[in-house]
Amino acid sequence: MFTRFNTSIFIELFKNLPLKKIITNRLYLLPFTLEICKELLKGNNSILSLYDLKPSTNWPDQDMLETLPRIIINLQKVSEPTGFESWLIINKQNRSIIGDIGFKGEPNPEGVIDIGYGIIEQERQKGYASEAAKGLINWAFTQPYVKSISAQSLSSNIGSAKTLERLSFYKTGKKGNFLQWRLFKESWIKITKQTIIVIILTICLSSCSGNKDYVKLSNDHLTELIKKDILNTKVYKILSPKGEVINYQKATQYPASEFFTDRYLDKKNDSIILKIRKITKTDKSFNQTLNLYYTYGTYVDTINSKITINCDNIDSLLKKASIADKANRLNQTIDIQIDALNQRLLFNIFDSCDFHTMIKNKQETSFNALLILLHSNNLYQKKYIHHIKKAVKLGYLKPKHLAYLYDKIALGDNLPQKYATQTTLNQNGETILLPYDNLNKVNKRRLKIGLEAIKQE
Repeated sequence: MFTRFNTSIFIELFKNLPLKKIITNRLYLLPFTLEICKELLKGNNSILSLYDLKPSTNWPDQDMLETLPRIIINLQKVSEPTGFESWLIINKQNRSIIGDIGFKGEPNPEGVIDIGYGIIEQERQKGYASEAAKGLINWAFTQPYVKSISAQSLSSNIGSAKTLERLSFYKTGKKGNFLQWRLFKESWIKITKQTIIVIILTICLSSCSGNKDYVKLSNDHLTELIKKDILNTKVYKILSPKGEVINYQKATQYPASEFFTDRYLDKKNDSIILKIRKITKTDKSFNQTLNLYYTYGTYVDTINSKITINCDNIDSLLKKASIADKANRLNQTIDIQIDALNQRLLFNIFDSCDFHTMIKNKQETSFNALLILLHSNNLYQKKYIHHIKKAVKLGYLKPKHLAYLYDKIALGDNLPQKYATQTTLNQNGETILLPYDNLNKVNKRRLKIGLEAIKQE
């Protein structure tokens, strides 16, 4: 009934790729491979399941299909993707493909590369193009020989022009119906550096005192950086737990479940130093906050914002939200903004109203509340589970409904499920259960609350 995507499978599949994925607040960028392009051109979208990905309703669209032959030509020139070809734009939350972005080849003799991107229609005007472009530009300007990036947009496409302006491109002229744009590496580095330093200095004013050359950033500082999608920008040194300088590849060998990364501001270089150390209970708790922002980005502030609730209308409010929630998932591409608005509504109802007394359609409204809570972050599930427990106690919900929430919370804490209610899709597109407790114990619990026993395979 309720599905949880298995991020670990996704990450494992990427390990063997020649290029690492680019990660932003809400997106992954994954380089096209020759195999993916050829199969998509044949209409074989099942190739994406090998990477634990899925196409959106309108992807690949006609523009993408017309572009694939050119991508194939570029990829045939190299033994493996270099990053100067094209990348898939992937919604981080549900791993659906919502567009593509990339370059037309390696830098020319002047160090110029040309960028282009496309987002499927239903996902436009949500900031995805800017977010993907920013991630790819950051990558490009760390590559040798790249001095500037060019772009072009139709004169009539105001939205595209605004996107390029937000990315600090400036107009260099016009050719036919197309505006010409350019972004220089020095300008980008300067702008990025200024943004980071302004933010860091702003958040440090009240707490980063003294004359030390290195200032440890607090959890509040890190939260502000991740909101701006610059948590891992301007890193120039990574230190192991023993204090040795290591590269990014070696840093990934320290699992997040056992190690935490402190960040220090180097005042002399206006850069960030990463220092890996053993994780503590406090770190684990803060990691949940970081993961919340990784998933929802700036929509976390939407979820946490306060709104006025008419407690007499809880039933109609949550019915409408539940309909939006279901439609959001039927569309295959989950709109994080819809989830954020639904959660804000539910949490404000819980905080402002006597929920169980005020609702009139006891069972339906309680179930609608459960549905929205199930699709929220682990932190909120733990905070508001007592409302669901009370609904079960009052008879508005059944114990099996609560079991779904228990399992979601367990998985969020990297623990096995007690009731085995949560599933995902494997590489073959088959539904499989996510990690669960001893099968005999699981089945005893399931039978006790009215769920069928799971058959031993």
